[in-house]
Amino acid sequence: MLLAAMLLFMSGHSEPQVIRWDRLAFSRAIAKLDPYRRAPVGTKSEKPPRRTRSDVKRLLGPPGEVRRPRDDEGAVMVNEKGVVIKNPYETWCYGTNGPRTMATLGSVTFDNGILCDVVGAYGEPPSSKTISDAELVAALRVMYRRPTNFDIEADPHRYIQSANMLITKGKTKALAILREYNRLSDFGFDSTWLFWLVRVAFQLKHTEESFPVPYIGAISPTPPDNPRDWPTYPVEIVDGVPYCLVTGIMLSGVPESFDGYLRRSEKGLIIRTTPLIPPNDPFPTYAKLLKSKVWTSAATSGHFLAELTTDMAFRQLLSLVSGVYKPKRGGLGPYFNSRNFDKLHQEFLALGCHWDQASQSYVR
Repeated sequence: MLLAAMLLFMSGHSEPQVIRWDRLAFSRAIAKLDPYRRAPVGTKSEKPPRRTRSDVKRLLGPPGEVRRPRDDEGAVMVNEKGVVIKNPYETWCYGTNGPRTMATLGSVTFDNGILCDVVGAYGEPPSSKTISDAELVAALRVMYRRPTNFDIEADPHRYIQSANMLITKGKTKALAILREYNRLSDFGFDSTWLFWLVRVAFQLKHTEESFPVPYIGAISPTPPDNPRDWPTYPVEIVDGVPYCLVTGIMLSGVPESFDGYLRRSEKGLIIRTTPLIPPNDPFPTYAKLLKSKVWTSAATSGHFLAELTTDMAFRQLLSLVSGVYKPKRGGLGPYFNSRNFDKLHQEFLALGCHWDQASQSYVR
């Protein structure tokens, strides 16, 4: 049930009703809105009802933010008749703490005013005995990045910040945080990176083993014949900088869920004992990656496109330092490929930047 409900009325004007939810109660309430949830067999209607904004507001209260697509997220689209129209989708986010921040309770999406999708309706959140809600929410916000159509999913900076936060929590809390982040994630935008984050935040209990490969399709490059040749496949951590070398995933069938992956692998995991600390000059880590045994293993596997992977890894390096250094030319075109390594390296060094462990970022 609701823990509390506050009506905020101030002199001269009124604010919308703000409802403070218990996390478990909210997850059960939003599950009732799931448009794909069928009524029990034998009832009058097995087809879920069409829900409107009023229906949602009546059950959940007003959202923390109403989010509509912006220019970098497909503000316009082409309908089935080939006509360019305004994107009809609108998302109500609950549990935000500012514009474009994570919906730490869940979200619902409308298509022309009719509910069409719910995030946070499946599974249940961790017990408050495992982790407090305040600590959980703070952790979720560290991991979150606002998705756009142009994001580079494999962002080393995000991996470092997320992994270092999880390391401070210990294994039990870290797993609870990962599961809750996954439960509240939109599968289409923010999913597979969690599989790779496990390789950055955890170590193997038995060093002679390797991280299980998730059953999410044919991953390019393919896993090595001998898993011990690349225990953290498809991630390699070079002097504190995690590189993810996945160039594509081809799925046929239903992929393994992240929660299912954790269930079959968590017994063999231990949390890292020390945080990741990238060097003040991370550019040599890229050169070291290209000379590594892992790179050789990837290059001899199937579906390895050397130039594509080389440039992708280089853009990951640039993403890591993007808070203090961005090459003078925009876009992700040829200027950002590895052929410009020396030039961009010198530009970075000229800024005198260094890694600041307190802020988990490069600073000048």
